[in-house]
Amino acid sequence: MQNIKLSGFLFIVFLALSFGMAVFYMPKGWENVENPTRESIMVGTWTPDFEKSLNESLPVFEPSRNLWGKIQYLLFGQGRKGVVVGENGWLFTDEEFSCLPSSLQHMAENLDYVAQVKNMIEGRGAKLHVVLVPAKARVYEEHLGRNKITQCRKDVYSDVLSFMKSNEITVTGLLDGIKSHKNKDTLFLKSDTHWTPEGAGFAAELVAKDFNLSGEIVKKSYVTEHTQNIEHEGDLLRYLPGVSDEVIRPDHLSVYKTEEVHAEDGAEVSESLDLFGDDVPPVTLVGTSYSANSKWHFAEFLKGRLQVDVFNAADEGLGPFAVMKTYLGGNAWKNSMPSIVIWEIPERYVVVDQSQKEK
Repeated sequence: MQNIKLSGFLFIVFLALSFGMAVFYMPKGWENVENPTRESIMVGTWTPDFEKSLNESLPVFEPSRNLWGKIQYLLFGQGRKGVVVGENGWLFTDEEFSCLPSSLQHMAENLDYVAQVKNMIEGRGAKLHVVLVPAKARVYEEHLGRNKITQCRKDVYSDVLSFMKSNEITVTGLLDGIKSHKNKDTLFLKSDTHWTPEGAGFAAELVAKDFNLSGEIVKKSYVTEHTQNIEHEGDLLRYLPGVSDEVIRPDHLSVYKTEEVHAEDGAEVSESLDLFGDDVPPVTLVGTSYSANSKWHFAEFLKGRLQVDVFNAADEGLGPFAVMKTYLGGNAWKNSMPSIVIWEIPERYVVVDQSQKEK
């Protein structure tokens, strides 16, 4: 009887403390969410957002999350939703493994959009050059451990290449070249979704081999040099809370600098001059964070490999199709049309809704 009373007392204390903590931290939870509207409450979108914000404001949230993250990784070899854990510290985004509803329909719609973009660009006298970035899991399949590329994803890369070629869209498929070169350099980061600067540089080299610049374009001179090495905390580590650097070592990132080499007498010739004398880059790069993030240096490597100026219209946080729509609807396309548009497309986005954003 005494134990029952004690248990009841402790339960009441627990409820009181929980209620008090929730009331105390409720204003902090409220700070990070929009004010509720009738619509957001009715459709059930506001309550989960508020619950998530409240949980994250509690002082026990961070230690609990880190503890469970460490247990998941060390005991089960798993992380939170968002990451697939391979062997020897290799991590992969779960976007490369997911089998999404209506993926075949989305793929057909996305490829149809690529064909539309080709017609739109060529209709104004420019050319489209697609760069198909293979999934990291496809390149480093030997580091997947117990994981396998899912059946729904197996033929995506080859199907996209076939579509491009059958529709006469110029495309550089990076997979074969990267796989043959990966023993010489690490071309994708172990703890990150993206390629290394060396991977981006090699991709630029492969693009240059397939490139056909007009004879009217006068080239510039660019030189690229390595400046330093830094530690890099990969974007996939956020799905492994509590896992220390001693367990998964940070990636090391090479930092490069690319500069234009001017003629000694100052008589540098622009590669593309319009009627008003404006210096218009003949090449525009459209793409995702593989192109937009300066850490990978992809746009600059293209300058060096092609020896022409490149306008970088890529954007982080958006899929490749949304970025292209933004570019074609903007002033850069309307007012200073390039000779060639390079479109970097990671294969994992081909089977998702065009509105899908990057993680």
